[in-house]
Amino acid sequence: MIETLTPQEAAEELRARGLRTSPEIIRAGLEQHVFPFGDCITTEKGARYYIYREFFERWANEREVRT
Repeated sequence: MIETLTPQEAAEELRARGLRTSPEIIRAGLEQHVFPFGDCITTEKGARYYIYREFFERWANEREVRT
């Protein structure tokens, strides 16, 4: 199974880790290929965001400061 998150869920998880962000920033980062943990597919009906839990967790863990 491929576990995914919505931009809203990803933003909430990052905020819980102390990163000030929003679903809009997550969407823009995926569209601009800034965030490596997901994909944005654009069709005539709009955009669809796929945030892959495993890649997201790895990315966030690499940036989290441990004390």
